[in-house]
Amino acid sequence: MTKLASLSDYPGVTGDALRKESVGGVHRREWTESDEKKLEAACAEFESLFINLVMKQMRKPVAKSGRLMGGKGEEIFTEMMDEDLSKQMSLREGIGLRGH
Repeated sequence: MTKLASLSDYPGVTGDALRKESVGGVHRREWTESDEKKLEAACAEFESLFINLVMKQMRKPVAKSGRLMGGKGEEIFTEMMDEDLSKQMSLREGIGLRGH
């Protein structure tokens, strides 16, 4: 089992040190609107990738039958459709991973 890191794993770093302007030579800077937009875009992309992965896993156990099921063309189309659908889902309401 993996042990979670805690402040005790980092000697010399305390809760007070985390509130200071500089910790271990690393300086804090103000959070800007540009940072917020970059974070929002990264979160939306992550959420899109996650949704796409979930959709792929949901399709795995589906049995293929019938005249139109199967083939490399359908597989490529389905992958492209799932990718686009996951992007659209993430851009709208998403599933709550990025917050609003």
